[in-house]
Amino acid sequence: MAMEWGKIFTLFCHTHVFKMGGVDKGGMVCYSV
Repeated sequence: MAMEWGKIFTLFCHTHVFKMGGVDKGGMVCYSV
């Protein structure tokens, strides 16, 4: 279940980065969490 959640979280994270225009800051926050 944890892995599934991680997958969803990663997908959400990537979507956020894309929304921000692929900003490095967005990616950093994503990987930091």
